[in-house]
Amino acid sequence: MTFSSVDGLNSLTERELEILRLVADGLTNRQIAEQLVITVGTVRWYTKQIFSKLNVHNRTHAVAQARALGILSDSVQLQPANTRGQLPTGLTSFVGRETALLRVAAYLTDPSCRLLTLVGSGGIGKTRLAIEAARQCESHFADGVHFVDLVGIHLGNHVQPAILESIGVAPVPTADPWHQLCAHVLDRQTLLVIDNFEQVWSEAMLLSRLLQAAPRLKIIVTSREVLRLDEEWVYTVEGMELPTPGDERPLNSLGAVQLFMERAQRIRSDLTLEQELSCIAQICRLVQGIPLAIELAASRLRQQSCEEIASALTRNSDLLVTAFRNVPERHRSMRAVFAWSWSLLSEVEQRAFMKLSIFRGGCAQEAAAFVSESSLTTLFALVDKSLLRLYANRRYDIHEILRQYAYEKLLDHKLVKQAKDAHLNYYVAFTESLVAQGGTDDGWRFGLEQEYDNIRAAFEWCLLGEGSPETGLRLAIATFHFWRIGIYLGEGLKYISQLLNKLLKSEALQLRAKASVRAAWLAVVLGDLTQAENFARTSLDIDPAQNDLWTKALALNVLGTVMRSYADYSNARDLYEEALQTSEMVGDLWLIALSVGNDGVLAFHQGNQQEAIQRFEQVLPLFQALNDHIYIAFMKNLLGRLLRQIGEFGRALELCQSEMFTAIDSQDQWAIALCVSGLAGLCSTVEWYDGTARLLGIEANLRASLGAALSPSVIPDHEAIIADVREHLDPASWNAFWASGNALTLEQAIPVILDSLDVLAARLDAHEQKLLPENVQLSESLTPRELEILRLMAAGLSNREIAEKYVVAMGTIAAHTHRIFAKLDVRNRTLAVTKARQMNLL
Repeated sequence: MTFSSVDGLNSLTERELEILRLVADGLTNRQIAEQLVITVGTVRWYTKQIFSKLNVHNRTHAVAQARALGILSDSVQLQPANTRGQLPTGLTSFVGRETALLRVAAYLTDPSCRLLTLVGSGGIGKTRLAIEAARQCESHFADGVHFVDLVGIHLGNHVQPAILESIGVAPVPTADPWHQLCAHVLDRQTLLVIDNFEQVWSEAMLLSRLLQAAPRLKIIVTSREVLRLDEEWVYTVEGMELPTPGDERPLNSLGAVQLFMERAQRIRSDLTLEQELSCIAQICRLVQGIPLAIELAASRLRQQSCEEIASALTRNSDLLVTAFRNVPERHRSMRAVFAWSWSLLSEVEQRAFMKLSIFRGGCAQEAAAFVSESSLTTLFALVDKSLLRLYANRRYDIHEILRQYAYEKLLDHKLVKQAKDAHLNYYVAFTESLVAQGGTDDGWRFGLEQEYDNIRAAFEWCLLGEGSPETGLRLAIATFHFWRIGIYLGEGLKYISQLLNKLLKSEALQLRAKASVRAAWLAVVLGDLTQAENFARTSLDIDPAQNDLWTKALALNVLGTVMRSYADYSNARDLYEEALQTSEMVGDLWLIALSVGNDGVLAFHQGNQQEAIQRFEQVLPLFQALNDHIYIAFMKNLLGRLLRQIGEFGRALELCQSEMFTAIDSQDQWAIALCVSGLAGLCSTVEWYDGTARLLGIEANLRASLGAALSPSVIPDHEAIIADVREHLDPASWNAFWASGNALTLEQAIPVILDSLDVLAARLDAHEQKLLPENVQLSESLTPRELEILRLMAAGLSNREIAEKYVVAMGTIAAHTHRIFAKLDVRNRTLAVTKARQMNLL
């Protein structure tokens, strides 16, 4: 396995890097636990993660590898793999605003201020001020600062998913976004920076509820109007500091002038700005110190002098004062700049700029060129004129206030339908192409996630009756796999249902069948069995000849699950068998995995343990090949429960550990709750009833905070675990232990869960020692050196101490111990020593 420095930097989390540094300082696991106020079990788990990611087997090699890669160098900054939700890096330097920055930072560090709204007109610099203040105060928020961009979001029910996405919460398909959001921020010291809230102003109460639910949370909002909430503190963002009559300060010490000069220097390095100060001051006064307007004015220095820019602005401002007498002066000044910038564009550039206003949340270069029907030369010209922003990842974006101005022009020129149809067609082709590429990585998911604001806008265009419903359904079919693995199941079902209602019964039958079966699947996952059955049967009835085998296979799977939920097992089995046959004819790996997995779940429901185990072991590698995290967690959990039921406790523990570490590492609360339920069953098996009760309390709290019900497949086993524990604990003890677990937050619960895994492993070892057979003969004898090492292990020496005794590398001793374990057919030191004593080898 190879490992690059980029891999290391992107894969190690901040906590892992922190622990790695302490390991490098020579601290033991116990010392690290004491310093970080976590348990030794938690430290052990993190060090295993570090070893795995660095492809090493011990501390010494981990530190050496990290130093070789530069990970422990002070000059290296950890870059998380997913930067969504982090504070954006400004494309230009932050100039001026020192007083405003101090005021806002003071609010953010004031315990009594929990909701701060920065209010001001478009282009006034609210966003940059909020970001810079948050960056300065980042150290005050132990659990991080997250940026939530609401550009492109206009519907209230999209706000919670947008916040979840920005704070990096793993999606739970069937969970209520509100409960999931509360669960994540409940006891975290976090700052949310929510930008452009005026677009969803009616959702202001959401912030109030969120602050009540999370006492350590703080929120800073940018908006063009106040939220009118009791807990709201308001800071009005004005234009940058301007020269005033009688002000004797140097002009270049004023914020507005500094901003113009800094931007001008980027455009015309040969310009002698000190000689232009009076003209620059006039320009800044004409645009009322509005940062966006200053930048637009400065961009004209390629073609005009400062004096010419000031003159042009004066003429446009005079015209606009006449035309817009009822518009505030600041807005007249802004529109003056826009009108002037617009007039200087060529016809081709104007047309491109108008059409680019269709996009939401930015767009890729290819999308910009296609929808605007423009060359890269035209797009670069708009970038040069500060009307379009180009980012390092080849994505374009327009400042929201500029986008609105461009959209007004698009309406005036009656080009909206043409542009939106092109936008819709592009994203249908983009989504279909991305999904068709398949692959086992998360690249296609990231591509759709990055463009989801645009995809959502395309759906809304179709639902308004302007875009073609047929094209909208094609987009829905292509987006299906993205919906099923994320938090947008309900949204996907809504889009498909409403688009189907826009088609006549006789129209686009094949398309209707494909869309209906996907709606059926979304409905069955959401627990709406009636709607799921109706959609699935509609899909099969539309295509009686069943020419589309993929659609047929999925419809049969959905109907089988509905029948299984109704306890009609005979019909369910017939449907699953037909679904598997059809899936194999199609050759689609996900359909095959789904059909085999469903057949295994059915066997699990009917108590056919060996058949269910066989199915789950058969299907798990398929879902792993597909990188389908949700089904991997679900299949592992069911398989672990079955292995426990037939007494294969060691394998069940290995599955539980693997599933738990993956879930904790990804902060997937749904998977953690599911795994804790399975872990509780194992703890009950070794008669650790107080620990089991505590785990059941943790599981109940995690699930309640998500608003997620237990999967019907695990309910009988889960209830049996509860009944077993309550039979062995008196009511007072049960209530106390369960309540102690139920009171823990996720952050508090993780160390308890990891410690429970350690306790369980020790108890299972003791359980297996009792079961070791006597007078067992070895298939391969131990060598003299292996016997020596075994005796030292029995004496309690660690691998490091044994290596020092023999003056060899620890890796050599590790290789010997692995061979000893293999020959004795055991999996750890304790069992090896016990078995060796029983065989009189020591």
